[in-house]
Amino acid sequence: MIKKAYFNVFKKGIETLRRKGKDELIFEYFKKKYLLNLRKEEFDPDNLSDKEKIFILHYLNSPFVKKNENLITFKELPTCNIYFPSIHARVYQPIIEKYGKNPEDFVRKGIEMGGVKIKNTSIKFDVFPEVFYIFELVPEDEEFSAEVKVLFNKTTVNIFPIEDIVVISEEITSKLTGE
Repeated sequence: MIKKAYFNVFKKGIETLRRKGKDELIFEYFKKKYLLNLRKEEFDPDNLSDKEKIFILHYLNSPFVKKNENLITFKELPTCNIYFPSIHARVYQPIIEKYGKNPEDFVRKGIEMGGVKIKNTSIKFDVFPEVFYIFELVPEDEEFSAEVKVLFNKTTVNIFPIEDIVVISEEITSKLTGE
């Protein structure tokens, strides 16, 4: 069932791009260049998950949006109160469990992934040229449990539906935690 749903969304995204009269598209994703061959329906390099391919197609099919540097959080998204328990479980909790007591490892892994340290335990990830996420870890101490804050620029909301915004965060988390 999921494979069929993925296949249908993938095909629709490819067809929409083909109608724009292109055979190939070069794009940047996490500061790396990729080629999408629309005739062969292949990404090069093909080291992307199915989820990544779908939100990349959403990105490539979105109208050009000027980069907006203003930051927002999940809680500022419309209807996010419905999504937040899922977001916490899929994005926040895995990072807290792995790095809550080890913020240096969090920063090291984020930089290893191509992120840029912008504060003590904050890493900025340039997902696409116009879209970035900031993952901030507040480490556990004697009084308080660890916390994670995810911020993204407002351009993200103009390009992606909420579920894609969550999935992008989940993909970053997966790469950070190795899961």
